[in-house]
Parts: sequence; C-alpha cells; structure tokens
Amino acid sequence: FVKQISDKQSCMYFCKQIAERCTVLYYDAEEIAPIVKCLSISYLTTFPSAGTLCNAIDDYALQDFYNDIPQGNYILISRPNPTTQVPTVCAYRHD
Repeated sequence: FVKQISDKQSCMYFCKQIAERCTVLYYDAEEIAPIVKCLSISYLTTFPSAGTLCNAIDDYALQDFYNDIPQGNYILISRPNPTTQVPTVCAYRHD
C-alpha cells in the first residue's frame, strides 16, 4: 500500500532526504520480509479509488492504493486535477 509520512526522521530513513513529508510504498508478503520504498512523487499526489477523474477501462478495475494492493498487472495513469492542481494517479488492476 501507499503511505504518506509526516515525520522528518522516517523520511530521512526511508527516502534518504531531509523532508517534513514523503510518500512510500509498503510491500509485505508471507515469503519475504516487508519492503518499504520511497516514491519520488509529490506528497500531495492522490490515488483515488472512485470519482470522475479516473474513467473506467475495459478489463481493468480501479484500485485503492492506500489499502492492500493485490498481486496482479497494473496500469498507472496520471490524471491532473484541473481544479486543484493536485497530482492524481489512477491505478487500474487487470481483472
């Protein structure tokens, strides 16, 4: 899942940068130790699981990256929000 961190020490540990806020991808599976990777994206980036910005795509389902991310094939599409200028990424999983 994707997690936004608001802790300077954690951002330094995971992202090797001095920052008040950062975004990480947390991966955990039974056969391996948990992995945390820094994402080089704006802290403001959103991953919506519903709404009008992320249109339906045949054979793909919109996913909520703030919760568990099931194993599978994904398409990530940037959909900038024209009203807020907040970066938006639509994450679709192949059905």
